[in-house]
Amino acid sequence: MGKMLALMVTAMAMLLVIGACGSDPTPTPKPVATATPVPTGPGSSADNPMKIKVVRPWSPQSPSIKNFYTPFIANINELTGGRLELVDFGGSEIAPAFEQMRPLLEDQFQALYTHASYLQEFTAIGTSGDFVKGDWDQRESCGLISAVQDAYADKLQGAHWMGPNIGAGYKIYLNDEITEPSLKGLKIRDSGLYGPFIKKLGGIPTRIPFPEIYTALEKGIIDGAAYAASGAHRGSWYNVVNYWVDDELGEGGGTGIFFNKKTWDAIPADLKPIINAEYERMAKANLANSRVDSTKTDENMRAEGTVGIKFDDAGMKLWQDTWFSEGKKEFIDSDSKNGPVVGAAMDCLKKIADG
Repeated sequence: MGKMLALMVTAMAMLLVIGACGSDPTPTPKPVATATPVPTGPGSSADNPMKIKVVRPWSPQSPSIKNFYTPFIANINELTGGRLELVDFGGSEIAPAFEQMRPLLEDQFQALYTHASYLQEFTAIGTSGDFVKGDWDQRESCGLISAVQDAYADKLQGAHWMGPNIGAGYKIYLNDEITEPSLKGLKIRDSGLYGPFIKKLGGIPTRIPFPEIYTALEKGIIDGAAYAASGAHRGSWYNVVNYWVDDELGEGGGTGIFFNKKTWDAIPADLKPIINAEYERMAKANLANSRVDSTKTDENMRAEGTVGIKFDDAGMKLWQDTWFSEGKKEFIDSDSKNGPVVGAAMDCLKKIADG
């Protein structure tokens, strides 16, 4: 009797197990659809635009402002359907060219278009883009663009950098001829960017603002000037210099737009890709145009009687290598935190350029 009862209990248990295994599973809860957040507040519509005051160090007539900055502002205002309203707030009358970063971080204005060499207290590492050659895609693939963005965010209280606006490289313009890569004893105009190169080659860096270069050359205050490869003819420098070194140094990659953190964070998320894409498109076009402009500048300078100096292969290599290595050592390697990553990206681009 006891055995019989035990067998019945076991059989019933097995039936329960089999029944459970064959029963319908617990229904999976259906996901609840969530609507994409609709922007509210400034920037949510053209009727409620987000206003962004942008400052620059250069005059409205300078090529970088006329050809990039002003059109960029207009394009972003149009492409965002009026939801963003970027406004040219002014130049050095708002804050001196070399002192514009702190007011940006204090939100006296919300964005700043400038070159890294102008604000070395904050942005020296951004000059890395000037000591290399390479287009946007090469800089991106080597990691330079993202490395500089990360470094700036770290140094500038989370500020967002949009760049670079790649342009023509740099050249040395001289009163007197040199036959080898030496600037020994020569006073050469410097903006802050060129100093390590000038010193290494024996020259004397002399800090002079751009508007005063022509007069300083004319009066013999300086023996030459370092400047962008595409501006000498427009500035009529053929009247005050006789030579320039033909080989172009790097390509200008230190210029960009900074947004302070408060502003960048407040820009509606759906508009940020529009801003980034337009900046990249314009920067790529600017480099193509700048390369043509640089070649045309040399042609025009020769037509005015000035002479392009060419060193032999060893001299040109020394000229180029000095530009890269001295700039990297002064502005990049000195940054123990961000320098290694930025420096590795520069080495990648140098390898491509040396090809």
